[in-house]
Amino acid sequence: MTNGPVGNMPSTAPTTPHAELPTLAEPNGSGAMLRFRERVRARTGTAELLAFRLGRERFAFDVRALDEALESPAVGPVPVGGASILAGLLRHGERSIPVFDTGRVLGVPGAPGAHVLVMRSGSRRIGLLVDEVDDVITLDLGAIKPPPFDAGDDLLLGVTWGTDDLTAILDARALITLCQQRAPETGA
Repeated sequence: MTNGPVGNMPSTAPTTPHAELPTLAEPNGSGAMLRFRERVRARTGTAELLAFRLGRERFAFDVRALDEALESPAVGPVPVGGASILAGLLRHGERSIPVFDTGRVLGVPGAPGAHVLVMRSGSRRIGLLVDEVDDVITLDLGAIKPPPFDAGDDLLLGVTWGTDDLTAILDARALITLCQQRAPETGA
């Protein structure tokens, strides 16, 4: 997949502030609004997910959490300890944003990361270093199976099997919060 800047993805996705991600009406017409997490738990409707890889593992989250996907951006180092989840800083427009080693955050060893997923958290942005951006996929939420274990962190919403592999469905909000909580004091 080399059609666009990152696979078949355009270089910029619609920007929706992370803290203000839209909710979707329940399909039964009740008018109740459900967030992505609740829709996955209820196995209700369909959703567009951004699928990406870390090593041999495949993950996906609600594409509305994505601000932009960048291929091979220059990420500058920051002086932090060797076990830090902070991979460096990315000059993005007029500001520098922290880029996190998503492989280290999710416990996927040996994920070198070649792409950065720029995410919003309120008015702040963070980057997630990933190996490969697969594509935006439309998924029937009824096909998602419960997580195989309870990690207690609300990060893993469930899993689904494709033709070739297992995809872990993540809560983007929880992933961003986890990065920010575990970040060293660098203004991240």
